[in-house]
Amino acid sequence: MNKVYKCILFVCMLFTLHITIAQQSKVDSLKLLLEEIEYPIERTDLYNDISVFFYQTQLYNDSAYYYNDKAYQIAKEFNLPDKEGRALFNFGLIQTETGETSLAIENYLKALRIFERLKESVNISVINSSIGALYFAEKKYDKATTFFNKAIEISTRDKDSIGMTIDYVNLGETEYKAKKYTSARKHLEFAGQLAQKKGLEYPSLYISYGNTLLALQEVDSAIVSAKIGLSQALEEKDIKNISEASDLLYRIASAKENYKEALVHYMRFSMYEDSLNVAKDKHAIEMLKLNAEIRGKEEELSRMKQKEKYMNIIYVLVAVGIMLLVFLVSKQIKVSKMTQEVHDIQTRLVGKELKERELRNKD
Repeated sequence: MNKVYKCILFVCMLFTLHITIAQQSKVDSLKLLLEEIEYPIERTDLYNDISVFFYQTQLYNDSAYYYNDKAYQIAKEFNLPDKEGRALFNFGLIQTETGETSLAIENYLKALRIFERLKESVNISVINSSIGALYFAEKKYDKATTFFNKAIEISTRDKDSIGMTIDYVNLGETEYKAKKYTSARKHLEFAGQLAQKKGLEYPSLYISYGNTLLALQEVDSAIVSAKIGLSQALEEKDIKNISEASDLLYRIASAKENYKEALVHYMRFSMYEDSLNVAKDKHAIEMLKLNAEIRGKEEELSRMKQKEKYMNIIYVLVAVGIMLLVFLVSKQIKVSKMTQEVHDIQTRLVGKELKERELRNKD
């Protein structure tokens, strides 16, 4: 299943003010602004923007979490519930990316309660879809269905055609995976009707519909749907959906014993699947490099702190030594002075004695 399209369409309402941030210079300028702005609302928005940049790289999740937490703490301190809900939703997105599913769901539910209190229906619908997507990924299809139905209820009530389309696609894909093919067909067909009215194209919709039709042994209709999905995916350069559509067409051609056509589809499937794996491997390698670099910096920092600790001890010892030296020198000066005074006294006494002797000898 593709990531929930609703998140892609509406995430900007919760996660970013400027979703097109793409350069480090932007982050640098935002950091400079942070030094100048004191108002809590503006600061939470700026922290969020910086968090967005790091989240979008899909590499710097720690930094994304750090700046989002800054926004969250300010929202809590100044009682800004909409900003708090937004930050909690952001935590869910970041934790979804890092595979911390339980924590992501926990934060989504916290955000959901806030937006329910604020009666922000679009955000409520998005969060329900996001939770449903996590349960879908964990193959907990009953729970996923529950949350997708909640999103559908809100989209229908608000007459949100785009939201309804996405929600029904999600529900249909979930029912297909749960082998509820009749329900899946019904909901995917309805999603297709809504999409046509709005002039929307969803490769995932046609691929899921094709899979459902194939499961219902309606092979010819499955071919038509799969080819539409492939065409749209190629137009959008959507590697994942190209791969899935090619796999579906390969399986259909193989079932019909059309091995020449099956080979063509399989070669395309293999090529794009390899591209996905390469992308995943590259991402994994970059993450390892990043983590190695972070670990190296941490070790270097630790060494510097240890060195600083030793240097502080040395400075203290040197200071104590200097104080002792000053004390000893002052003592020595005092002793020398006392010795000189004693010597002077003795000299005067001896001189006095000699004079008295001379006087006695004269007498």
